[in-house]
Amino acid sequence: MNILFSIFLLAAVAMTIATAQTQTTTNSSISSKPSPPDIVFIVPDRSTPYPNGLHNGILTSAYSNSDISVEVVEYGNYDQSRSFAALNAAIDTPTEQQPKVYCIWPMDVESKRLAGKLFEIHRVPIVQINQLPDDWELEHLLGYAGPKDAERAGNAGIMMVDAMKERGVANAKVIALGYPASYGGYPLSIEAFRSSIDSSINIVKETPLARPDLRQSAYMEIVNLIDNNVEFNGVYAMDDDILLGAYEALNDQGKVYVKGENDGPDAVTLVGTVCNGARELLENGKQYGTTVQAPFLEAALAFEQAMEYIETGKLNQTIRFTPNPIATGESWNGMIVEFLGKAYAADSLCTWNVYHERINGLMDTADTENVCSWVDCIFIPEGLFIAGYVMVAINYLLIVVCSI
Repeated sequence: MNILFSIFLLAAVAMTIATAQTQTTTNSSISSKPSPPDIVFIVPDRSTPYPNGLHNGILTSAYSNSDISVEVVEYGNYDQSRSFAALNAAIDTPTEQQPKVYCIWPMDVESKRLAGKLFEIHRVPIVQINQLPDDWELEHLLGYAGPKDAERAGNAGIMMVDAMKERGVANAKVIALGYPASYGGYPLSIEAFRSSIDSSINIVKETPLARPDLRQSAYMEIVNLIDNNVEFNGVYAMDDDILLGAYEALNDQGKVYVKGENDGPDAVTLVGTVCNGARELLENGKQYGTTVQAPFLEAALAFEQAMEYIETGKLNQTIRFTPNPIATGESWNGMIVEFLGKAYAADSLCTWNVYHERINGLMDTADTENVCSWVDCIFIPEGLFIAGYVMVAINYLLIVVCSI
């Protein structure tokens, strides 16, 4: 079988908009159209990298199937109120103006309920994207297209074991940082990570982080652990964006493990997943590894499932997962991922930034008992001090004034 090797550049994908029968709307009913589209996607907008990759996949699939009409309804950057508005607009659309298939990325549990209401009222099949289906959804929805949380977290456990063996650390202690506990994949991920590590590694703390800023929450969790003298050799993060917060806190203390540079017993190894952080950390040896998770492929898979239903009236396989292979600092460059009869460069699928820019840190002197252990403090006789905090790698100065 011939394998088509593809690297999809944003500029190339953007050229498909004019050719494909794809329209983008924001929270508007599709009932205004003279004839309903074949497929409607209800997804986050392009304003963050991961959904942007999803849009690239939708546009590319639509371009390849120009006889199929497609509409994309955006609901902002994971904005719950706009998600509700988009789903309610679909619910309010008359049945005769409904599409043949919906492909929906539900933002949260409440959005899932509205998607369920949409199905119950109009009986239009729904392919759920990215968010794992619950029992009701498994029974009623047409299909699922997205990552397998357990596989992703299990691969992280494998990497953590390998990393500690390479370091020669016996009885390693690891911190696990995850999505909020309300996310259905959280317990699956923790259990899969735990099952994939051996007796040489002990999870000393599992922490579901708080929204809206998971990266800042990760930063403060590491600050709290260091302030309380908790010993640990590694950090597992459920995605690389979370990992960046942990990295920034550890880097402030000079504790990030780098082979041959900073490899003492107190250094901390970083393992993430999803490849949505900063590629620079892998390149420089500051992150041991991640997994290649591609929203582009999630869109391609959802589109394929929708097409299969339109053409045959059924799906031979309702639950289908996108790949999540291991990518380490040594293997990511030149790595190829094969899926749906095509082959892709892993680097083109990942939604990471090439370089890391520091955006997190202490927000207030009350964030830590001894702020001067984290920032440079200059005493001022009037009873105040200024903490001059020069962030790593960028020219950013945080000035904090407090009473002493």
